[in-house]
Amino acid sequence: MEYNEYVVAQGTMDRADGGRVTANIILPCFYGDGADFQAAARLNGFYTYAAGVLYSYAASVSDPEAQQIGYTCRSEVEIDDEKNTVGVTLHILERRTYRGRKSEVKRKTLFHLFRDGYAVRRKTQTG
Repeated sequence: MEYNEYVVAQGTMDRADGGRVTANIILPCFYGDGADFQAAARLNGFYTYAAGVLYSYAASVSDPEAQQIGYTCRSEVEIDDEKNTVGVTLHILERRTYRGRKSEVKRKTLFHLFRDGYAVRRKTQTG
């Protein structure tokens, strides 16, 4: 199995409060043949759903006091063909910049382990 990076969002979008948020969301898109084809299709179904959730959240961020809001999601992929596993780590960062005070930064890391295209383990870390 192989993958490419798929750009879900890159640039600015209007916020619900009239401001703007800069979003950069990049997720993996998998492909393969033979037995890998079905596993890749299951992984892509999972990350298609995730893309919608991440994009909707970025578009809904609202903070009228923030001068600027940045939302980033980047992914790391590890494929182990011998074990038929794929590990995907999503690094999510939200930064709000205010006039006259320190920026607020939220970080979240999501890890999913898939075997034959099925999720078998997940781990979440915030900080």
